[in-house]
Amino acid sequence: ADGPSRADTVIEQMRHAGFFPLSDQPDFVVEDNPIQDFVASGSLLTMSVADGSIYYTLDGSDPWSTQPVSELSEFISDSTPMNVHVPSDDSLQQEWIQIGFNDEEWASGTLGIGFDTNDELDPLIGLDIQEQMKGRNASAYLRIPFQIENLDQIDTLKLSLQYDDGFVAYLNGTEVARRNAPSEPTWNSRSNRVRANIEAIEFESFNLSREKGLLVEGENLLAIHALNSDPNNVDLLNAPRLIAGKVTNP
Repeated sequence: ADGPSRADTVIEQMRHAGFFPLSDQPDFVVEDNPIQDFVASGSLLTMSVADGSIYYTLDGSDPWSTQPVSELSEFISDSTPMNVHVPSDDSLQQEWIQIGFNDEEWASGTLGIGFDTNDELDPLIGLDIQEQMKGRNASAYLRIPFQIENLDQIDTLKLSLQYDDGFVAYLNGTEVARRNAPSEPTWNSRSNRVRANIEAIEFESFNLSREKGLLVEGENLLAIHALNSDPNNVDLLNAPRLIAGKVTNP
């Protein structure tokens, strides 16, 4: 079948979640032959990687004895303005995740978005969309533009969210993270899992450093398809943060 295997997909998801290294291990070769078991004394050993640098020592010590320090910049915070729309049909298709889409008619406010009929999540909600969403649709579209002045100042990129119940996130039109979402979400999709509020208020982070090549200097866009478990569910939350880091002692 075309496309990545299930194993490749799971490994990529684990990388985003911080459970698996972002880069693959080097390829080790002795005299043009991959290493099978051990390297004989006097052999010529070479190492190679498709991208990046290799750090190594010969005495068993950690080749990265000092952890890097990052200067962090918050591109998206709880005070970032954004626009939200609860669709009533599939007329927008995937146009709404693109930078140039016109969202001037959408509701506007600051993060996060959602509602809670029990008022438990209210302190996290900057724009309440209960009137537009409850009893009508389990899906809401969220567009958050942000500016980048210098791409050279970005070595790492992390997306962190408080959410209830699911979402799909797009960076400049490309999907970069998802939780509890159907394989092909549509305008009225639902989350495939219900989250308790005690889960929703905790930030879940996704390492997007491998996707930082999607960023451009000037205007960028984080688009999120927020998913409720049911149109009549009592609450919804989506409150993202996007944080970049510049490594100061690589």
